[in-house]
Amino acid sequence: MENKRIANIRSLATLGIALLVMSLTNTCGRSPDKNRGIPVPNGGFENGTIEPWAPFQSVRAIPDSNHVHRGKFSLAESGAKGSVYQDVKGLVPGIGYTVSAWVSGSPDATASAQIAVFDAGIPAATFSNTINPKARWQLLKYEFKVSPNSQGVARIHLFRNDGNGTIFWDDVQVVRTE
Repeated sequence: MENKRIANIRSLATLGIALLVMSLTNTCGRSPDKNRGIPVPNGGFENGTIEPWAPFQSVRAIPDSNHVHRGKFSLAESGAKGSVYQDVKGLVPGIGYTVSAWVSGSPDATASAQIAVFDAGIPAATFSNTINPKARWQLLKYEFKVSPNSQGVARIHLFRNDGNGTIFWDDVQVVRTE
């Protein structure tokens, strides 16, 4: 009976030490959202729909399973100029963030791609550099700062600008940069 009690105490001590080490490893010297990022619901389009992203302007936006960066689906934008967007919540006003997304184009694509961030606290939109994606995936990043009046929300747009072909988006992330 005494041996079983000692074994239980050792198991609990080992578990406690493991949890302490994991906690220190995950929190020492860094803010919780800097490394994990801010949740972007369906940022990889893995649920097979574009929701909660919403279309803006005349773009045709659908999930695609034939051309993906990672996972089973990406977002395919075609037909006309426009974007899909969603409001990303949980941001800290006055702090800088980087939104990134992997982007690719169909072989015939002449349309360009661009990320935009709309801050309702200003109210204004700012835009990343425009790229002309090719068939291989490229990482597009854009740094922005959340205004004090934003209430911690920024609207992220994935734009397909004028031109031919399909623009593909995948693995959208937002991480704290400051």
